[in-house]
Amino acid sequence: MTHRIIIEYEVTTSFKVLVYRDELPASHDQLLKTVTYDEVDGCFPWPEHTPTIHEDHIKEAWRSATPESTWVFDEYKNPLFYPLPT
Repeated sequence: MTHRIIIEYEVTTSFKVLVYRDELPASHDQLLKTVTYDEVDGCFPWPEHTPTIHEDHIKEAWRSATPESTWVFDEYKNPLFYPLPT
């Protein structure tokens, strides 16, 4: 008998935020601290609020997948394995 097994793993992708500043902050950290919620939220026109997930993101996430970072289910969504404790 062949089992249908579903493996779930997280994929991280990138966002681009365009901000305007009269002066460049002295450091990367200082720049990040100046970015407001409105600037981040304003960069994504609704309803296209989520970014495109590129194939490279999916492949890189899979290369980083471990028993600690994946969830395994059967075709009926019953857990087969749980993430190992870290």
